[in-house]
Amino acid sequence: MTPNDTMTTGEAREARRVRLQKIVIVLALLLGMGIGVGFGVLSAGGEDAFAEGRSWPPAFAIAVAVGVLLVMPLLMLTATRTADELEYAHQAFGMQAGGFALICLYPAWYALWRGGFLPEPGHEILWLGYFTLTLIAYAYHRFR
Repeated sequence: MTPNDTMTTGEAREARRVRLQKIVIVLALLLGMGIGVGFGVLSAGGEDAFAEGRSWPPAFAIAVAVGVLLVMPLLMLTATRTADELEYAHQAFGMQAGGFALICLYPAWYALWRGGFLPEPGHEILWLGYFTLTLIAYAYHRFR
């Protein structure tokens, strides 16, 4: 739906919101695909990109950092600004559940590591766990 002269103000605003949501989804997919392809290329030689002691090419490291520190917050701000009240509640629940788990589980894992009970906390595992739990909590809240 594109804005035109016969649309009401609310219809034009809704059309803009839907268009921005589609842009956010496409940009998020492109960012994720770009980072995923980059990690695939780094791992193509048989050595895992996340292997202990493995360094990344500086350009790739900067690109990932820029994507995470610049593009991701812009996508998140746009996603929350274009969400209605119900969708915003779903997003907030997912972020709260993931954040709650992260702030509870990391210190416990760290303490148990320092006590010799667990291996050193894995950065990738913690981030993926947070992200996965956030998505699961969002889906639960939205589709329950």
